[in-house]
Amino acid sequence: MSCPPLDRHDPARGPSVPTRVHAPERPQRRPAINECGGEYSEQVAAVFRHSGWAESRRRVTQALKATGQTVARIQAFDGCGFGAFLCRKIDEPDRYRVMGSACRDRFCLPCQRDRSRIVGQNVVQFLKHTPVRFLTLTLKHSNDPLADQLHRLYVCLRTLRRRPVWTANVVGGAAFLEVTLEDDGRWHPHYHVLLQGKYMPKAEIRRAWHDITGDSYVIDIRMAGGDRDVVRYVSKYASKPFSGEISRRFDKLCELVRAMKGRRTIVAFGHWRRLTATSEETCHGWDYVCTLTELVERARTQAGEWLDILRTVRPEGYEALLAILPDQPSRAPPLPEHQPDDQRQQTMFTEFQVSPRF
Repeated sequence: MSCPPLDRHDPARGPSVPTRVHAPERPQRRPAINECGGEYSEQVAAVFRHSGWAESRRRVTQALKATGQTVARIQAFDGCGFGAFLCRKIDEPDRYRVMGSACRDRFCLPCQRDRSRIVGQNVVQFLKHTPVRFLTLTLKHSNDPLADQLHRLYVCLRTLRRRPVWTANVVGGAAFLEVTLEDDGRWHPHYHVLLQGKYMPKAEIRRAWHDITGDSYVIDIRMAGGDRDVVRYVSKYASKPFSGEISRRFDKLCELVRAMKGRRTIVAFGHWRRLTATSEETCHGWDYVCTLTELVERARTQAGEWLDILRTVRPEGYEALLAILPDQPSRAPPLPEHQPDDQRQQTMFTEFQVSPRF
């Protein structure tokens, strides 16, 4: 496969990012995992998708094993991003996606970041510029096991939603669970809530929350500044599976894994129950170009347009990807002419836009 020349090039500005990449002249299909560059694919996936949290990721793997999680879950977590491939949008040649077998595990930081982006987009589309409020509900710190605190927090939220101050003013919303660890080692589970409805006095909400919990009264409520504020809010609180402090305390990490099993991290209520918060755009309309490992190989051996694409995919750290492969990488095997049965290959986990320099 050879990459076509650039459509436009301004010598005065130097090499430009390619505006079109043609897929090879073979059936447009996605590769199965075992076709994606052999022994180097796992290293490429680790650098591309998991750089920056390698040590925490290793501890999560140990925690999943120590808490008796299924082999399938552990294998999926370890193989997240393995078999990634590059696609180009058919009707928007400057738009690319990197797709692959994302594990979607709630303790996988890249997967949760992708999830928060998707949830933010879906919430904004659902709202259609309707004003919303941010509400934070906390529990007083205690020495109770985390599982008990999570259950109590959920029950208290459910009870609050039945109170007149809530039913008279709230038409819908969603609560995002966050769990942090205090300096003294005690858990701090709390909800960050998006509310749609009428104004509610802070004093009334605080009084109702204290009446329900019996000991907790620290709440915060404020108006959102607009769609961008909503997206930032969702991105911040829907993408935090655990804090760095938790990952450094293995006993706490294991307790968190056990306590979060089967626990919903997003609770929709009211007419927001119709919101499909995590639904993703389909892969229809995208052309397969090559595997991610194949892209790295060609960027190293052929440079040119392939190197420009790699720099666009990974503006910071593409050198680390190039350093993974040997001086004489093996040629990627030809792709079979059939659609893989593994539908996980359709998972999208990175998208980027090429901005022409002319």
